[in-house]
Amino acid sequence: MKFLGTGAGEGTPDPFCTCPVCENARRVGGREVRTRSSFMLSDTMLIDIGADYFAQAVMQGVSFADLEHILITHTHDDHLNYTFLWERLVRRAGAEQTLHVYFTGEAYDYINDFYLSAKGVGSEKFLQGVELVRLEHGMTYDIGGWKVTPLRGRHGTAFEKNTANFLMEKGGESLYYALDSGYFLDETFDALAGRRIGTFIMECTNAIIENGAAKQITTFPGGHMDLALCLMTLDRLYESGGITADSRIYLTHISPNRTTHAELCEFLAALDKPYRITAAYDGLEI
Repeated sequence: MKFLGTGAGEGTPDPFCTCPVCENARRVGGREVRTRSSFMLSDTMLIDIGADYFAQAVMQGVSFADLEHILITHTHDDHLNYTFLWERLVRRAGAEQTLHVYFTGEAYDYINDFYLSAKGVGSEKFLQGVELVRLEHGMTYDIGGWKVTPLRGRHGTAFEKNTANFLMEKGGESLYYALDSGYFLDETFDALAGRRIGTFIMECTNAIIENGAAKQITTFPGGHMDLALCLMTLDRLYESGGITADSRIYLTHISPNRTTHAELCEFLAALDKPYRITAAYDGLEI
């Protein structure tokens, strides 16, 4: 499994920004640079295909030719590049495998209408070899060998009230992918209690550290996480058995708000918690 991108909506460095974090990313490069968030489970399965998917494929030597399943958390353009189906069409129209793209609840209604009304492209041609699939929050589906359950996130768009955060289980493994979530809903905490999740991936959009402590800047409960809310969430999950000391916890969807990757890593390494947290970076394989 691989983090193709770990940035928030603007990426790091933001092309229009000269803040210290963005200037540091330009100067240092490497792990300080973040493209928009995307996570590759395997050659055949992906979560989110956002604004930077072309650059991610080139920079990381990744091919999407064998993709069969793409789970979409929500329709904001840093998570869904609306043009990717056209770009697949021009080279993969004759592909034997069907590409299944999954949207949850109202997101499916919006995206289906959008693609069927795309200017200049007949719907049958545009969706050749593609199946748009509707999921519902709280229901469990067999997708790509995983049991996948979309749970509601506290984040919405103009077209959907709640994002889909994905609880995934396969052969004794468990993974939770929570972008963009905000502080978890009570129903989500209840669904995760006692699950002892093995790999836990969560957004930390505003990873702000001030005077050696995580600073809460988000109006509780927020539509995005800051570092303080991440720790509040993880503490509650640890108490309920949702995560354990052995859980592999990763922060992603990180914006260039006042904290560099190196500073975040230093803070997390010194954190006195019963669980360990890793700041993900583009290209990290787990």
